[in-house]
Amino acid sequence: MKYTFKKASAVTSTSDFQIENIKAMFSVKSQLIKTGINFEEIQQKQNKDLLDPSLKASKYIFSPRFFSPIYNINLQIDSIEYLKKEIINTHVFVFIKGKNYNSDYASKIQKKLINLSKSLNVRYLILDFITQKEMWCYFQNASLTIMTPFSDGTPNSALEAMASNSPLIISDLPHLDKNLFSNTCLKFKGNNPEVLAELIETSISNYPSNLLDNAILNVEKYGNRSIEMNKLEYLYDII
Repeated sequence: MKYTFKKASAVTSTSDFQIENIKAMFSVKSQLIKTGINFEEIQQKQNKDLLDPSLKASKYIFSPRFFSPIYNINLQIDSIEYLKKEIINTHVFVFIKGKNYNSDYASKIQKKLINLSKSLNVRYLILDFITQKEMWCYFQNASLTIMTPFSDGTPNSALEAMASNSPLIISDLPHLDKNLFSNTCLKFKGNNPEVLAELIETSISNYPSNLLDNAILNVEKYGNRSIEMNKLEYLYDII
């Protein structure tokens, strides 16, 4: 592996943290080139027919990460019982199980949601899997998008939510890209469901409009796939 890095004409990476480590270990040209998202395409309004029929006339809170322990969906479920009744009565909680989900974890999540449905009349929807355009449609029409992973890099799902003008809560992780996630969304610290519930209530009632504006601008500038791939093409040319 060391030989490969030393012989490389250049090394690219998708995060500043990785670039810093490469520079510390090897004397090689390195450049930050993010994966990026299809920003211009996401900006186009998707047809609401792509939503599940049960959501056509409903407000909903969207959790787009799959049922895996690292994404900490369990925390989001636990926070629901601390929400004001008004939010529970007016919103559906939407989740995506995913193709390669953890079956034991998914079973626990579903049992908790069933219990909340019985005890608090919580309405929820678990989608097995959705297409890319369907995902964008869910972002565009959500009252709020929530992602609470224990660990993450620069999640494209978060960038897509931001490009879709969706209010967003993400975990406040140490290596988040500052260009993309500073003053562009609300960040959640720790693992306390009551604290998350308070942040959800703040987001639903009074999400700062400046965060939405900043999110669009920053994703277009720092998370746009066409711009990032042009950087890669230029790098190929000079090599």
